[in-house]
Amino acid sequence: MSLSEHRELLVLGFVRDHATHGYALAEALENGLGPALGIKRPNLYALLQRLEERKLIRHKTVRQGNAPERREYRITARGKAGYNELLKRCWSAIPETVLPMAVLLSSLDELPKTEQAEAIAGAVRELDGRIKAIRSIPIHGGSAGAALQLIEQHYALDLKFLGNLK
Repeated sequence: MSLSEHRELLVLGFVRDHATHGYALAEALENGLGPALGIKRPNLYALLQRLEERKLIRHKTVRQGNAPERREYRITARGKAGYNELLKRCWSAIPETVLPMAVLLSSLDELPKTEQAEAIAGAVRELDGRIKAIRSIPIHGGSAGAALQLIEQHYALDLKFLGNLK
């Protein structure tokens, strides 16, 4: 399974549960599961467009009060069927773990010693921020809560490992 298919699964799953504006979806993903798959605003909007072109989602333009018009995305019947099929495919082909921190650590020695400490300190600040963002999300039950907990534990493990390098 490709990373793009996992991104599609996440977005379709979110839109499946409730219609949402692209901006609200971007906000929810940035502070939730989006970082696990590298979803950022520009590639989210491109993904929404691709899903719409494939008729898996549709949008309608809505305006609430004096707010600017926004696209509200909903899953289609075809999208629900596609989501279910994608979910089954993704579960039958668990991806290999991607560990970008391992790649960074493997080349840390290439930096001058003073820059190594700065790089580690910057990574620690970034991971601390990510953990705080996840902890700011209201508690979710079920598998969504478990997914957020797994990501938080992954970041905490990275932090612990970086702390041992100092």
